[in-house]
Amino acid sequence: MLQAIRKQTKSWLVGILFGLLILSFAIWGIGDIFRGGGRAIVVAEVGDVRISTVEFSRDFQRQIRQFGGRIDSELARQLGFVDQVLARMVRRTLFDLGAARAGIAIGDDLVRAIIFATPAFHDESGRFDRSLFEQFLFQTGLTEEAYVALLRRDLARGQLTGAVTAGGIAPDRLVDALYRYRREQRVADVVTVAPDSVSGIGEPDDATLGAFHRDNAEQFMAPEYRTLTVVSLKPDDLAEEIKVSEERLTELYEARLDEFDIPERREVVQILLADEDSARRAYDMLRQGRDLVAVAREITGQEPQQIGWLERGELAGQSPELAEAVFALPQGAVSEPIRSPFGWHVVRVEAIEPAHLQSLGEVRASLRAEIARSLAIDALYELANDLEDTLAGGATLAEAAAYLNLRPVHVPAVDKSGWTPGGEPAQDLPEVEELLAIAFGTAAGEESRLTETGDGGFFIMRVDSITPAMRRPLDSIRAEVLAAWRAARRDEVAEGRAEEIVQRVNAGTDLVRIAAEAGLEIRTAKPFTRAGTGDDIPPALIVKLFDLRPGQAAMAAGPDGYVVGRLKAVQPADPAADQAGVNSLGAELSEGMANDLVVQFGGALSDRFGVKIYPQAIEGLF
Repeated sequence: MLQAIRKQTKSWLVGILFGLLILSFAIWGIGDIFRGGGRAIVVAEVGDVRISTVEFSRDFQRQIRQFGGRIDSELARQLGFVDQVLARMVRRTLFDLGAARAGIAIGDDLVRAIIFATPAFHDESGRFDRSLFEQFLFQTGLTEEAYVALLRRDLARGQLTGAVTAGGIAPDRLVDALYRYRREQRVADVVTVAPDSVSGIGEPDDATLGAFHRDNAEQFMAPEYRTLTVVSLKPDDLAEEIKVSEERLTELYEARLDEFDIPERREVVQILLADEDSARRAYDMLRQGRDLVAVAREITGQEPQQIGWLERGELAGQSPELAEAVFALPQGAVSEPIRSPFGWHVVRVEAIEPAHLQSLGEVRASLRAEIARSLAIDALYELANDLEDTLAGGATLAEAAAYLNLRPVHVPAVDKSGWTPGGEPAQDLPEVEELLAIAFGTAAGEESRLTETGDGGFFIMRVDSITPAMRRPLDSIRAEVLAAWRAARRDEVAEGRAEEIVQRVNAGTDLVRIAAEAGLEIRTAKPFTRAGTGDDIPPALIVKLFDLRPGQAAMAAGPDGYVVGRLKAVQPADPAADQAGVNSLGAELSEGMANDLVVQFGGALSDRFGVKIYPQAIEGLF
């Protein structure tokens, strides 16, 4: 659904919407101009302006319409449209009041000029096209008067915010300092002490292993297990028992004859060539009786391409000229060279399957399965209602299942991922996606709600017992605990060696000498910035290296072990050599400052005029 929304925002309509006064509309959105309208309930009060449920609903539905019917009101609520629309309406009203208080007025000539200059309303010659303007009004649900008033208010708000943000220009000294901070690069020599390289760690005694098992209990926990009794039915469980009459099969077959009219298909193999001369040469060789595979290998150095079975329409969609030629050939014939957007083709028709109408006998099985499944879904719906009624009458799950001739399934101990204590998938667990999530949300001895599944079936369960999560005894997992202790010990030793290297480097010992003694490989990392651009160095080590002077070292954990870095050089940023980068940063900072000013000014307007929200009025709309 979110992907569909993203696609919709690329439509020509939304393109028009965002093409009009982009900055202003991005801040304020689109709203109607009419206030009041009878005795409508108020959802918000901004100063002396009341925003009614009528206005809110209009804006809310207009926002939904922008997505071409791909979302409904409920999904829009889940996506946060309610809060977005209300916040935009309040903000818009606050700035309307601010513009009015400042005495800002927009004349008719400016409004007309803006409309006539809007590219979205221009025809191919670049002139204003009223039909495009009217189409826009229709699509957005606005009258011309409402749009003009909306535009007038947007322009007034734009002048107000323009005055507020006029001073929002980042000072040169700030831009320069931030540019130097962000773009400064450093170079470091690094070595990695890998835990896997550590040897000679010895073996723990029983006391040490027991303490490790105790101190790291979370690593050795057995998960919570639950035993279940499940009644589950799917349409396929009943479909095989349902008898479908010949009359019903015939009726469905005749109603869907178009689906069974199969067009001609051809199996095609081709040699694809880059130029006409090569294609003509291949064709001549094939006419002389040469083998297709041998010809393809000789001319192209590759095997011929097995295209497979194709319908005319399928091939015509890619290359009409190729489709015309292929479907004019008799079986076994080779075409003359055919040019298409993909190159030059020499094709051979391997086999032909004539167009034909599938008989009822050919499709009987699939039609029967379709009808039986539809009837099974209806039957399951009635059965589910009967089960709910029986349970509501006081019967236990076992009694209700027996009464309705349903077979309960006993599921032995299973965790929330569907595994047994033996580490294998539970064998008797019905294949229902929601089942385990509901099972682990139901109390012991309780029955779940009757739940429909995505395929038209249903299930209900009882949680018979719960085995809480607990630490597994050491004796039962000694090998696992021993392996974990060894890994932890190697990691501990590797960390200690890395810390020792840092201490020795900072005490004046050359890293090259240390690496040679320890058998470690030194590499010089590519220049990197604080953002981590450059070579692969752990982010935590990058932070530390920017606090060091050349020659000093630090360490941090990395994906393959502990990485020690010795700062080799500092490369200061040069703003004078990157005017484009400086300008881009200045624009970024200025935009951020302008946005902050607008937000702060909006807060000041809210304090001046006052804002009251009535959530219950909004809830009443849904």
